[in-house]
Amino acid sequence: MTLMYFSVLDPPKCASMFISPSAEIVEGDSVTLSCSSDSNPPAKISWFKGGMFVRSGRIYSISNISSDHSGEYKCKSINEHGEKYSDAVMLSKCCGVHNWIWRNIGGRFSDSELQQ
Repeated sequence: MTLMYFSVLDPPKCASMFISPSAEIVEGDSVTLSCSSDSNPPAKISWFKGGMFVRSGRIYSISNISSDHSGEYKCKSINEHGEKYSDAVMLSKCCGVHNWIWRNIGGRFSDSELQQ
């Protein structure tokens, strides 16, 4: 009897972004963005702010939140079989001078606007 093993190779099926904390934050707080994706082989993750590449890796931590950090964020999952982008989220001031919130804005900037 011969055993055969098959390895299914897949492009990223989706890229999901998670934000902690996800509630209202105060200027000076820290935020952690994480991105996950199902693929084989495992995907590499890149982060974008306003369409511009900012860093690589599954985790993107922002410390000491200030107006410099406001804008749209998106992650990209890529392997040799394909790529997928998460929906964009917006970090913006709200509800007072020092309060910030995250809003899911979907795929607001297009893939062609992303620069790496």
